[in-house]
Amino acid sequence: MSPLIFTFCVLSTCALCSILAFAEMDESAQEHHGNLTQEQRLLDHLLQNYRTRRLIRPVKDLSKPIVIDFSAELVGVAKVDEKEQIIKTHFWIRLDWNNPYMTWKPQDYGGNKVMNIPPEMLWVPDIVLYNKDSSSDFQLPSLKSADDRLSLKATSGFTTSVKVRHDGNQTWRAHIIYKSMCNINVKYFPFDEQQCKMVFASWSHDVNTIDLRKRKGLPGEKAVAKKDRGSDVFQENEEWTVEWITIDRHEKENDCCDLPVADLTVTMLLRRRTYYYVMSLILPCTLIACTIFLEFILPAESGERVGLGITILLSMAVFQELTSEKLPSSSEHFPLLAMYYSVSIMEIGTALGATCIILNFHHRSTKMPSWFQKIVLEWLAKIVRYEPTYNRHPASGDALNDSTQKIMQSNTTSDRKRNDAFDLERESIEYEMDLFEEARVGRDQVPLAQNGNISTNHVTRKRSVKRKPQDSETETTEVQISEAKFPLYDFNKEEFYKKQWQDAARILDRVLLLASVVIGSVSAMSIFLQSPRIRELFIP
Repeated sequence: MSPLIFTFCVLSTCALCSILAFAEMDESAQEHHGNLTQEQRLLDHLLQNYRTRRLIRPVKDLSKPIVIDFSAELVGVAKVDEKEQIIKTHFWIRLDWNNPYMTWKPQDYGGNKVMNIPPEMLWVPDIVLYNKDSSSDFQLPSLKSADDRLSLKATSGFTTSVKVRHDGNQTWRAHIIYKSMCNINVKYFPFDEQQCKMVFASWSHDVNTIDLRKRKGLPGEKAVAKKDRGSDVFQENEEWTVEWITIDRHEKENDCCDLPVADLTVTMLLRRRTYYYVMSLILPCTLIACTIFLEFILPAESGERVGLGITILLSMAVFQELTSEKLPSSSEHFPLLAMYYSVSIMEIGTALGATCIILNFHHRSTKMPSWFQKIVLEWLAKIVRYEPTYNRHPASGDALNDSTQKIMQSNTTSDRKRNDAFDLERESIEYEMDLFEEARVGRDQVPLAQNGNISTNHVTRKRSVKRKPQDSETETTEVQISEAKFPLYDFNKEEFYKKQWQDAARILDRVLLLASVVIGSVSAMSIFLQSPRIRELFIP
């Protein structure tokens, strides 16, 4: 083949390939241009003569209401402000309704069945949150133009497009952050539960024009959060847990309309997580309050009891001041934790005052009142099982010194002899008194000499009887007892009274230790058992 013919074939092949490539590109461009044309034609068809129609409700019979199906899915609780009474939540809101003027046949528009249209071009319901916070980002509709008045973006925070289907059904979805008012009761803090409600309704239409209903297929009463149902959408809050959420429909009177307005109330039960507050607020306070028990255990002779009580009281006051910022402030309700702090401080102060009184008793040396002695040294001593270290009846000879008691108890045999000697002494004295009485009566009848002889004989008999049982050991013991019974008692009387008061102080220490433990436990239980959550733990 000649070179000329080969060159011609190559050039022809290249030209043919170029023509085919350009033809394919032109075909694909025409196809893409046709699709854009179909969507543009469909949009023009839907919005043709709709600029004025979007100002009215999309119903063919104006006497019937348009039904709006509403659903709210909680995504998470962002913040709960107890002081401002505001709760910040994340919701996925969905509105569904039917617009009979927005229908088409898919086969006429390239098979398109769905169109996404901005809400400014369509009629949309003015569903708003009634109990929203006044400082919320989304405000009331502007009155500058009809487009702004109809834009739900200006009223509810919706910024997404409306999904329009070929059969006229329209769906509007949006992720909205709401700031709503919630009546927060901090009485049971930190074991509190809060029920917050969010009321959604039309701002300007009554139930005869817009019928707001709960979308079918929603969970029933007290549905749990999405996280508990296995969804990854729901975000847990570090301080609060969502126990359940419900949506209920109501018809209420409203200032906007003569007839009732249909509203949907979203109710959430929030439960506070208590682990942080128990470990950082309750447990340290309890430990500080329990150290007051050491005040009654510490001996009075140490001289540190009052200083310990003042230190504990100051520690509790400083701890309350440091933790006051973490407590919710409310003038209507006093939190349980703040009440527990106040009661603990009162108990510590009372224990400090009782300690001062006990120390006063400990250093007394005067005679103890009989009623006080009976109550403390007899009744309370038996209750706390305390044995006094003193003798109870010093006037009867029991308050002798140690040496005298040793002499009296050294020999059992000599004690028995001494008792026998005392009996004989008593009989001798009685006999002598009888003789003396007889001599006095017969003095006028008997001569003086005879009387003297009789008396002498009697005295001799008396003396012989008196000396008969006596021995040296008994006489020595008698003298020692008589010497120790009276002078030594007068010398040790002040020491005896002092020991009485010291025993009374020790008994009161035990009594107040038990009383402080009981009162502290009962007061803490009576305070925290007011919370329903705590009662559920003990009373299922």
